[in-house]
Amino acid sequence: MTVTPIKKNESAPSRSDERQALTAAISQLSATTLVVERYRAGRDRNEDQRFAILNDQASAEEALNLAQAELAQTYLNNALGTDGDKNSAPDIEQVRARLTTIGDALKANSEVHSALRVGLDESEQALEAARRRLPGAVAAVLRADPAVASLWSEFEKAKRRIAELQLALQEIAGRDGVVMERRHWLPLSDVPISEINGLAARWTTALKRLAEDPDAGLPSGF
Repeated sequence: MTVTPIKKNESAPSRSDERQALTAAISQLSATTLVVERYRAGRDRNEDQRFAILNDQASAEEALNLAQAELAQTYLNNALGTDGDKNSAPDIEQVRARLTTIGDALKANSEVHSALRVGLDESEQALEAARRRLPGAVAAVLRADPAVASLWSEFEKAKRRIAELQLALQEIAGRDGVVMERRHWLPLSDVPISEINGLAARWTTALKRLAEDPDAGLPSGF
């Protein structure tokens, strides 16, 4: 059977430098987040292990105290010649060996705890740096992407259009007896009035005609 190789989608757009930088920032954030989560999980397991070791240590110390008391009783029985199994004395050395093993485990647990704490601190610092890097990478994409420039251009057109309509409304509102809500009107100081006063001029002319001709039409097709 002949296997047809999968062709690479050559039509897929290549990433810009800004988007490549954003990709790296996102990857870094994901990677550092995973490292922090691993260290935190390791810290929690280490704490659980330490709790278990401390419980074992307490049990072993209690067993040692009991063994020492039993050994003392055995020696007393032997000294008094009373009945008692001379071979029933507990193996204190075995209990002490258990305590030594537990102490070694506790020491190792503490060393691991210190290493985890250092690693967690470093990874959390790296995570914070990755978080701070991401907004800048997103902003760089927004500054460079044509879609944002197009959006801004449409905004400027809309602003000019609103200013044009408002100028025409101001011509109407300036007439005696005309009451018009103005609290939503915008300041036009940053708009080149000379470039957008065409509609207002049409209304000025129409209003003059209306004052002379009751059948004069008003501008339409804004």
